[in-house]
Amino acid sequence: MKKILFINSNKVWGGGEKWHFQMATALSQKNYKCFFVTFPNSELEQKVAQENLPFISISIKNLSFLNIAKRKALRDYINNNKVTHVFLNLPSDVKLATSISSSIKGVKLIYRRGMPHPIRKTILNSILYPKLHMLIANSQEIKKSITKNYPALRKQTRIIYNG
Repeated sequence: MKKILFINSNKVWGGGEKWHFQMATALSQKNYKCFFVTFPNSELEQKVAQENLPFISISIKNLSFLNIAKRKALRDYINNNKVTHVFLNLPSDVKLATSISSSIKGVKLIYRRGMPHPIRKTILNSILYPKLHMLIANSQEIKKSITKNYPALRKQTRIIYNG
């Protein structure tokens, strides 16, 4: 059985949060086991709790991948729940998840992006983003934008339109 973790540390409700929530509830109805990592006291956390989906709260920010306690909390949550796939929402979520990828062997990391902002060309991103198993864009334009600085990521980028 696939066990899917949705990491969405955005504080406010928006399109990505709606997508993660709807995807998790739909998959749960098809007998997939879904888990969440949410920002503490966010609207997403409230909705996840109302649906009785298992979750933990972690305040993930841009430099959280350097925080040993947050890395351990995420690693333990993934390993204890035998998660097979992780869907990521924000660049800070990507950084934290890919920073522990060596200790969560066999787990597929999937980054879903719906905003047309290129992934910044930095040394850190050039190390972390290739650790992703798949990127999901919701349009051809988004795919073009997010792979602009990293053409090698085009091979692992798939388009899944909203709706």
